[in-house]
Amino acid sequence: MEIPKNILLKRSYVNFNIKNIINFPFWMNNTIEELFNYIRSTDLSQMKFLELEIKLGMFNFNGTCKLYSYINDIIKLPKIEKDPYNNYQFNSQVNENQFYALWSLIEEECRYNPEIIKCEPLNFHEIMYKSQKRKSTIYTKGHTDGVKGGQEGSNLSSIPKKEVIIKQDKSHFDIRNNGNDMRITICKEFPTDITIDDIAVSERNKFRVSYKFGFFRIDFTIVNSKTIPDDFSKSSEKFEIEFELIGLMHLAEMTNNFQKFDVFEGLLKRFIENVLCFYYAIDTINFTNKKRKNI
Repeated sequence: MEIPKNILLKRSYVNFNIKNIINFPFWMNNTIEELFNYIRSTDLSQMKFLELEIKLGMFNFNGTCKLYSYINDIIKLPKIEKDPYNNYQFNSQVNENQFYALWSLIEEECRYNPEIIKCEPLNFHEIMYKSQKRKSTIYTKGHTDGVKGGQEGSNLSSIPKKEVIIKQDKSHFDIRNNGNDMRITICKEFPTDITIDDIAVSERNKFRVSYKFGFFRIDFTIVNSKTIPDDFSKSSEKFEIEFELIGLMHLAEMTNNFQKFDVFEGLLKRFIENVLCFYYAIDTINFTNKKRKNI
């Protein structure tokens, strides 16, 4: 079987495709149409601020929404009104074993696929504000001195980059996949400034390694976070995997400023297929590890 050029995990794709997990069902077609309409409704002057990403994770259900946890098929969860008793939350993380297993898988794939570009590791120190602003100090060419979660090392050799952004007009598309869940988010990410009225609510240290492949980037991020004014002895650690669509301006040119839906649809289907292929790889890794333990 011929493997498409824009599939990242080529050596896993054959088994994934035979498994027939993905058939471009209604939830996918509907989601892509909504994403297309969101982008088409965006003013051309704001197009460069668009961000489209998919995060791996798991949904936690409360109240009547627990019924969704019993559905085995892949479905798009409905948008619900804020209800303290009947709701669901998205936990955007994978467990530590899955995180490092997939990271190793990408490193191995790099040896066979020269089109995968490994980016320079980054260390972030971030402060989140009640106004939804985020102030980041980004370090390159550094190391973490063996400390997880992106604590700044003592050997950071480049001048840090500083930025303040705010994400607006967020729209979430929540895809339930029997525990292998994902959240698709599209928004506008604007540069901004901190004012005297901004109140800091949390702090994060992050270590990130990214890989670029064709039209998307995948980020492996270890996050240590705390609320302010607590100290880092009470911090929490998360392992996050995120896919981000890159080159949206180039896609605008390909689609004649998003007038050609079929071109957009084909790329988005492949984008989502890559994400689901990763989840299939996670399941394969878990099965293999379980089998090894039983030998």
